Amino acid sequence: MNGDLLSALLSWWPFVLFVAAWFLFGRTQILSLMRPRASSEGTNTPESRHDVPTGNATDDPAWFAAMEYYAFILNRTYKVFVTDQMLVGATVRGLVISPPVVSSSMLNQEFWVRTQTAKRYERIDPTSAKLLQMHSANFQVHWNDIAQTEYRAGKKWGMGNVPHSGRLVLQLRDGRQRELILLGRQNGNTLKEKFDHLVQASTGKAPRVNSRGPSGVTADLRDSR
Repeated sequence: MNGDLLSALLSWWPFVLFVAAWFLFGRTQILSLMRPRASSEGTNTPESRHDVPTGNATDDPAWFAAMEYYAFILNRTYKVFVTDQMLVGATVRGLVISPPVVSSSMLNQEFWVRTQTAKRYERIDPTSAKLLQMHSANFQVHWNDIAQTEYRAGKKWGMGNVPHSGRLVLQLRDGRQRELILLGRQNGNTLKEKFDHLVQASTGKAPRVNSRGPSGVTADLRDSR
């Protein structure tokens, strides 16, 4: 009886090996073929998929999802608030590694900030000192502390399969630099334009941008003299 059972098991080993090989390797290949169909609208390249705004990527975003490198190879994910007074980064995720497969939900920037940590900031004024006390990596940058902004639309080295829409580079007046990688599908040019308006408004050289208005500029213009 035991000999018959052993013989039956041995006769099935090629099938078991095939199933194991498909599960480990073939499934990834099949899903990679399906990925463009699930995560794009008629486009096939990663770059073209990442350039189309979606989710909260409106003409006047109140916040956006971004990643920032630190310690050379590590990274943090922020929910970055755009207020009239300053740019505020609230840490919502720790280290993110490159996923083997990109799901369609990852192209929506809300995916990256939908965490329990993010909920802690819902009742906090992002411009208050309380936010800086909640995490050592949180930041607040006043607009008049920014000397120059730059949008780089290309893919960031080291991001792997993490979908992103280029990066915003902020050159601060004290010589420091912040590089915010835009997660998911976002409109980097729109963000840069809004940043430039707010930086100029902080120095009295341009109309102040209204972060809540659809037009992006308030009716009351600052005196540029």
